Amino acid sequence: MTIEQTFQILGFIFEGIGLISGLTIAFLVLKKDSKYIGNRLMAISMVFFGLYMGSILLYDIFYPIFQQDWLIEVFFRICLIAILFGSMFLFFTIQVSVKASIWLTFKRVVPYVLVLTAYSIWIWFYDFITIISGEQVNTKAELIPTLLLLILAVLFFIMHSIIGIYRFGIRKTEGERKKKMITFFMGLIISLAAIIINVLSNILDDPIGVLDVLFFGTLALAMVIMALGLTRKPEE
Repeated sequence: MTIEQTFQILGFIFEGIGLISGLTIAFLVLKKDSKYIGNRLMAISMVFFGLYMGSILLYDIFYPIFQQDWLIEVFFRICLIAILFGSMFLFFTIQVSVKASIWLTFKRVVPYVLVLTAYSIWIWFYDFITIISGEQVNTKAELIPTLLLLILAVLFFIMHSIIGIYRFGIRKTEGERKKKMITFFMGLIISLAAIIINVLSNILDDPIGVLDVLFFGTLALAMVIMALGLTRKPEE
């Protein structure tokens, strides 16, 4: 087995873990308390993150078999839109968790949804993907403007989530709830590291996919840690 094949298998494993983790976490969160809006938002976020991982896993598996470029064109766009909306719903989750459900108003939510929907339409129709043939299928997206805007949007949601949970959560709570928020906070930090790794993978020459595998592994870990810190009932 070559080193390229080894990294390809590791990529499959981490992508599968991410897909299963996202769907499982969503199920467990809703099972614990489906009436709490924070848990519903968390579940939606995790489904989107799971969809992100699952879309990449699908084109990684099927493209070498069918050699159809449309597989990557479709699933890569789905995964970008999924991580965008997943980050937005994660941001909503944090705001509700630390500021109560009263934060979730039409005036606050709709602008985010409209902007992301418009941007998703751009992602779907704009030609920005380069398919790199080889033993391991790979893609390169135009850094400017499409990928750069997406990275900035995801960073916005993640950074505001980090700041929000620290300022209004960790600093103002005690006991078990504070421990859970610290756990979630660490998951957010790890997800931020995953984003940085993903940016580097699109800038640096990485023919065997080391950075891609590291990104998927880091993001899967972040998803699990964040869920462990937020699977609670509102009264906790």
